[in-house]
Amino acid sequence: MLKEIQRYTATVENGTLVCDLEACPRCGGQPSGFTRHDARPRTFFVVAGGLVHRVLSAITRWKCPRCGDRFTYYPRFGLPHTRYVRDTVLEKSTRYVEDPAATYRTAVKERSRAVAYSSTSPDAIDDRQLSHSTVHRWLTSLAGLPATLHAALRLIKAAAPSSDIFRRLLPVSPRKYRSEGRRQALGRCRRLLQADRECRVLFGASLFPRVGTACTWK
Repeated sequence: MLKEIQRYTATVENGTLVCDLEACPRCGGQPSGFTRHDARPRTFFVVAGGLVHRVLSAITRWKCPRCGDRFTYYPRFGLPHTRYVRDTVLEKSTRYVEDPAATYRTAVKERSRAVAYSSTSPDAIDDRQLSHSTVHRWLTSLAGLPATLHAALRLIKAAAPSSDIFRRLLPVSPRKYRSEGRRQALGRCRRLLQADRECRVLFGASLFPRVGTACTWK
């Protein structure tokens, strides 16, 4: 993951990065390409070796030549509303919703151990740890993407009409919610995560960021 971020950052810096969206997420038009509007620095958090590593990179904004509107297109490893990389968010969110025994505190750990932040310099001391409340926020964000979920299910139905994802029951453990609203949110999140795995099998790619961007992260 660290090397992937470095390669991506190099393409931003040398101007060779290309937006591979087929349609503008604003107007739906399909221009021959998008013009890079700007790039702004972004520190991403990568969990590796039981530590949270900070990696400086960038996120880019693009302009549609048809409508003139601008939109953010996150790198393959990025998601909106969090600095943690996509794979960490999806892996720990999946662990929580799929394992009936998992709690926020267990889901956030690596091999049953707390995840600490790496020091920014040899002389610095950073005793913070990845908080269990972070997983709660990730799940809430993923549950708030109904349009992305519906788009994913349409793609799956077109490619594999017999997929059992449409018949699969995805109950949520009663231990994980205290309200009907939270139960429904966790259910949507679990279905979205399973749809993402199905798309990886069918198309060799995650829903994020491509489908999420096309649905304007809704």
